[in-house]
Amino acid sequence: MGMLLIRHADGSQFKVPIKWTIRPTEYGWLDIYQTQADEKSKIPPEALIIDHQNGTNRYDYKRSGVPVPEIATNVFIPFATSDFNAGDFGLEFLHWPNPKHVKTEMKKGRPCYVIETVNPHPAKETYARVRSWIDTENGGLIRAQAYTDDGNLQKEFEIKDIKRVEGRWELKEVGIRNEQADTNTRLQFDLEVKD
Repeated sequence: MGMLLIRHADGSQFKVPIKWTIRPTEYGWLDIYQTQADEKSKIPPEALIIDHQNGTNRYDYKRSGVPVPEIATNVFIPFATSDFNAGDFGLEFLHWPNPKHVKTEMKKGRPCYVIETVNPHPAKETYARVRSWIDTENGGLIRAQAYTDDGNLQKEFEIKDIKRVEGRWELKEVGIRNEQADTNTRLQFDLEVKD
């Protein structure tokens, strides 16, 4: 269980409860993100299912139980009016072809590979390129910066809180800031690991 903490440009804030489930499949795993209807913020219930298999993602997205067909051609659809889009949850930018190792540097006290990827199909409202900081030891994403076609910073994604518990890394909070819209969203988790 978790909470999307959303701040709009006008300073208004609201919370959206979210449930995240991970299920193994024969060839990979499913990430399932679900929200409930929220009368106060007028957000309908949403469900995003990302099928990770063989290095690619397939997306299934529903609002109020109705499929959003646009997801088949555009993974940059905002989830629950937050700054996260469906492709952010799927780390879609890490699947783009020909990643380039730019350098290796420390970030948040961890040694990181700095990797740059370029969107093979850039379009309006999508990322043109993304620079990612990947932990050299555990392969986890620590930070990412997404840029527009004209080279301006569009969004910045950062792991805010991650802890090692009984030999496992547990994600507690992820943040994303939209520089263009002057908004931000924090996703906080109350993680339950089931063996």
